[in-house]
Amino acid sequence: MDGTPSPVRRELRSKRKLMAILRVVDIPRERG
Repeated sequence: MDGTPSPVRRELRSKRKLMAILRVVDIPRERG
């Protein structure tokens, strides 16, 4: 385990998940 506090890691994970969701939502909009 790295020295990153769990709250920070959780925030980063949620932010990464949010970016993934936004990317998935953005792809069809750009294509169509």
